[in-house]
Amino acid sequence: MVAFDFVEGSTWEISCPPVLGFAPRLLGKNEDKEISALIKAIHEAMETDSRVKEMHWHPSYADKSCDSPRPVYVL
Repeated sequence: MVAFDFVEGSTWEISCPPVLGFAPRLLGKNEDKEISALIKAIHEAMETDSRVKEMHWHPSYADKSCDSPRPVYVL
């Protein structure tokens, strides 16, 4: 999720939570490589746009508990 915060007027809010549920993870599946590649691509694209002044990364949509200006890569 990438969204412009119209309340603040200058901040982009970004989240990229995993989508696999508990059962697939229990069976050994993971999406770490895919999520890391997606996060890196989003961050690089946002950094190259001069209109983007500030980014806030969140663990999931509307979760403000772990706000960071840089993403934490899975791998």
